Amino acid sequence: MIRSLLTERDGTESCAACLRIGLTPPASEPLEVDHKQPISLGGDNHWTNLQILCRYHNRSRGNRPVDPRRLPTWLAQLARERRLKAHVAWCEACGHVWSPVSKWLASQVEVLLANESAS
Repeated sequence: MIRSLLTERDGTESCAACLRIGLTPPASEPLEVDHKQPISLGGDNHWTNLQILCRYHNRSRGNRPVDPRRLPTWLAQLARERRLKAHVAWCEACGHVWSPVSKWLASQVEVLLANESAS
């Protein structure tokens, strides 16, 4: 019930943090419900204080904001498995978000893609 409210509100069932930085996680990356304002910092359990995050972003943030300078682990995993290039192509073909918003992130993705091609 809560996830359907969040999906309807946000217009997607994908990681809010990944979308903000211009990426779409693979379908295999587990999604979790997260408190925007952590309980420890005065947040509540109302659905308006919740968001959907991928496991990486939810577990790595704790009660801090998401750090946009850290690469999601699923990104490196796809590159190691030689599936990153296919994932990027799938995102672009399906109209999903794949446009890293920072130059730093875009350069890191390019390195991963180049390494995948060279392997």
